[in-house]
Amino acid sequence: MSDISLSFPPWMIAWFLVGEATPFITLVLIGLAAAFFFSRNTGRIRRTYWLKWALAIVGGLWLGGISFWTVGLVDQIKTDIYQAQHHYRLDKVAVLAGIEFPRGSWVSIDEEGRLYANETAESAVVSIDGALWRGDIRLISPHDRKTSDRGMIKNATLAEDATIQGIPCRAGTLVEFYEYDGDLQHCTLTKSADVPAEIRRQDH
Repeated sequence: MSDISLSFPPWMIAWFLVGEATPFITLVLIGLAAAFFFSRNTGRIRRTYWLKWALAIVGGLWLGGISFWTVGLVDQIKTDIYQAQHHYRLDKVAVLAGIEFPRGSWVSIDEEGRLYANETAESAVVSIDGALWRGDIRLISPHDRKTSDRGMIKNATLAEDATIQGIPCRAGTLVEFYEYDGDLQHCTLTKSADVPAEIRRQDH
């Protein structure tokens, strides 16, 4: 069971509830406005007085509810703009981070414009680190990537059998690499192979 909990200030909870009640508040406001309109020339001063106050209170609640949805709409627009700028489909062949991507590929870049993921178009392949890949390709985070790394892929699916860092890996299977140095972590072998291993002591 998780101990993580979220706590919101009372004003935010009240703002949310007013926002959720906006359709009902709108109907009440329309009814009060109609009642006030037809009561103006009836001589019922007291009734008109209370209708003004009711309109002011309900009108304030209605504005609060509208502001809640306006803020939500603006936030959604900002999110859509961010997605369009940082996750988009290529309409022509493009070279990003030294990699040539075919038309129809989806690419994802970070705030600094550096590539961190790609999804190839159906039946298309991408050549990275001396092998052909397809589908969803995740790259090592640009912040963790170093020139001394053995590669830039974090995990991806091979399009063709390939020998990766001396290990024969099978096409159509997921290949994974360590994030901080690019060393091969996992792949499905195409044949039996001698694999060098290093056992490291875990420091306590």
